[in-house]
Formats: sequence, C-alpha cells, structure tokens
Amino acid sequence: MLNLKIVCDSDKYMPIYANQTDACMDLKVKIDVDEDGGNQERTAFIPPNQTKVFGTGIQVGIPKGHGMFILPRSSTGFKLNCMLVNQVATIDQDFRDEIKLGITNFGDKTVCLKDGQRVAQFMVVPIPKINLVRVQDDEEFRKTDRGGGIGSTGA
Repeated sequence: MLNLKIVCDSDKYMPIYANQTDACMDLKVKIDVDEDGGNQERTAFIPPNQTKVFGTGIQVGIPKGHGMFILPRSSTGFKLNCMLVNQVATIDQDFRDEIKLGITNFGDKTVCLKDGQRVAQFMVVPIPKINLVRVQDDEEFRKTDRGGGIGSTGA
C-alpha cells in the first residue's frame, strides 16, 4: 500500500474509495459561498456551455517516482452533462497547491453542484523515467506497424 500525504480542509472533502475494489478515489468539489447568498447548503451553478473552476479542499504530497492522474467520474458526463476541461489532469510529484477542477457544462440545462459532491476521481501511479533512443524509420522499425493510425485495428 502506498502512503499519500494529504492536507484536507475538512473531513467532508477527504477523498474516498466508494467500493473496496475501486481503482480510483473520488474527489469532491469545494464550494466556499452559496451563489444565491442564502443559508442553505452551499451550491454553485454552471450554465450551458460554460466552465467554472472549483477547489477540492485538498493538497497532496505525491511520493517520489509517482504521479497523480485526475479523471472524470462516468456519472459526471452521463448524469450531469459535464466534463473536466482537460479530461485527464496530470499532477506532478512536486505540486503542493490545492488541486482544482475545471468543469464544463456541455448540456442544454444549467447544472447545480453541491458542496462536497463527487465529480472526479484520481489514481497515483509509478512513473518510469524514459530514455529516448533515436532510430531510423526503416523496415526493421516498421516490422509490427499496423498502419493507418486512428482505428487501425478495425471498427
């Protein structure tokens, strides 16, 4: 098991595995002030075709030789019609600021997010250092070439 150092504003924002067998831990949005100015649960609204940035209430100390990848939860796209701006975010081991999420509403209705709502997920993985070896584009190099690029293995 890998230890991940975390600074968390509140237990409400602590990442969790929803199930013991999950590959990723869920990230939650932190909404500081209710946009309506009321005393009810803090909420934020994303109108159609607009993007807003949200904090997560966490900072992490990624172990040496590892990286963090932030991915959308499937429900964020299917149920909310929202996506992460960069789809997959890479957090390097020396980043120590609060992790933030850019969320775009691609639907035709305004989306309401609640403080502490799970909208993304992350995994921490070993990152090997790669040594590039420059070679010629020749028959030996193309021995296993499927050719064509996108969709080269068929439909």
